[in-house]
Amino acid sequence: RYGFLYFEDIKDIDRMDPSAVKEGAEYVLHQLLPKENINGVEVFPWSIGETKIFFRSGVLERIEIMIDEFIQESASRLQSWVRMRKVRREFVIYRNHVVLAQALFRARVER
Repeated sequence: RYGFLYFEDIKDIDRMDPSAVKEGAEYVLHQLLPKENINGVEVFPWSIGETKIFFRSGVLERIEIMIDEFIQESASRLQSWVRMRKVRREFVIYRNHVVLAQALFRARVER
């Protein structure tokens, strides 16, 4: 659904250092999913194996919610920008017409 993570700097995927990938995944997961208190013990809601990432129950739903919120916020910003550009364009046209009308009126008064 979300496609693949694409790294422009990686030329050959077979030569990727597995430890670097694992460290990168850990860094991202630390930022997104902090420790939880389960039965008085602080644990991460995820675990990284050699080739897979394992999540506790409910974590994928939280990630989906974060993604949906990000998409909603991005769409709102884009819509706001488009609406602003449309109104700004109309305002500039109106302002130019007013300036032209003022110029014609002042020219008429001067005669």
